[in-house]
Amino acid sequence: MISYRVEKMIALIFLFLGFAIRIHDLPTIPAGFSEEEIQNLRVIQTIREGNIAVFHKVWNWGIGDLFQLVQVAVTKFVGDGLLGYRVLPLWCGMLSLALVYKFARRLFGGVVALIAMMSMCFGILPVLTSRTATEVSMVSVLVLGTLLVLSRTYYLWETIRPFQP
Repeated sequence: MISYRVEKMIALIFLFLGFAIRIHDLPTIPAGFSEEEIQNLRVIQTIREGNIAVFHKVWNWGIGDLFQLVQVAVTKFVGDGLLGYRVLPLWCGMLSLALVYKFARRLFGGVVALIAMMSMCFGILPVLTSRTATEVSMVSVLVLGTLLVLSRTYYLWETIRPFQP
């Protein structure tokens, strides 16, 4: 069993490592935007022009515009371009690292929380979603935030035992 102070120090090291992995060559890899990112940028441009809708038709399906609305606000302060459009997914990736640690620590304890944080820190899918300007990058933050709020809402430490007759 590790002490609380050592556990927090290891979690902070994982946060710094996760940031370094996610920020390394952020504007250059991959060079340019993918087709899905370009479709999101088109939706962002229509929102900037004042056309705010619940669904925007992209190809043969529609997409909601929560990510694009937040992206408009972020790029207003940060600027646009390769780096500007990828700042929000980077922030979402870092926030999901912190949320997975907090949620796993609340449910399972410190060692499991560090293992969960390490898997999100070095896993290929969380790193890739933190590096692309798509709405997939917000999914982990929204899901983990909801789970953390639900776990804090309910009293989870009460032991459940059958009643004695």
